[in-house]
Amino acid sequence: MLHQSVKVPTAGSFSVVEVPLGCDANAFIACMAHAGRPVACADPTEYINVSKACLQEARGASNQDDAYSLCIQRSRIKVDVLDE
Repeated sequence: MLHQSVKVPTAGSFSVVEVPLGCDANAFIACMAHAGRPVACADPTEYINVSKACLQEARGASNQDDAYSLCIQRSRIKVDVLDE
């Protein structure tokens, strides 16, 4: 399983926590509910398929970030931005 190192502030310094990377819909739903942002569905399949298609479309564009963003905006998926 892949892991990502995350620096967590602790008493004036930082500790490194290894976070496993994976797709666990139940953990995502529980985490979002605990944060006060319940979700109805956490199936990432549609998002992953659209994201892959948009990444492919953005390749070779002069500004790949903008091309990817526009592709996502044109897609049928809904993206929620959490401002926190």
